Amino acid sequence: MRKFINKKKFSIINRTSFILIVIILILCSLYLSNNKLKNNYKNIIINYIDIFSNNYNFIFTHYYVEGLNKINEKEIIFILKKYLKKSIFLIPIDEIFNQIDEINWVENIEISTDYNNSIFVKIKEYEPIGIYIFNNNKYYFNESGKIIDSVKDSD
Repeated sequence: MRKFINKKKFSIINRTSFILIVIILILCSLYLSNNKLKNNYKNIIINYIDIFSNNYNFIFTHYYVEGLNKINEKEIIFILKKYLKKSIFLIPIDEIFNQIDEINWVENIEISTDYNNSIFVKIKEYEPIGIYIFNNNKYYFNESGKIIDSVKDSD
């Protein structure tokens, strides 16, 4: 009688599964540490840009706004004042654009910078062609039928 028994060891995790699990754990830890490093690198780069801007006077100090008729200039200045005396390279132009675009009278905006110390904002306002009365309220509307804003008594 042969006494050869299948000597294969039975275990819950075999060798290849163990290696795969270790590799996955290593990759996950590298990914997590990389994200922390990215944030650190980002902060370091922002600090260097800020130092460079302060040393060479690339600080946002002037703004020029044109094309305002119905919009109060104080609304635009309020949006821009948050970023005064900060590096001109770190000013979020897209965020400024979106905030100005939310104003009712704004049809089109052009924002540019001279990368020295100034931001230029050119606004095209809607041209009202009539007044729409609804529920005892009066509203301006343009030629495409878009309601622009309510009519104020001072107007």
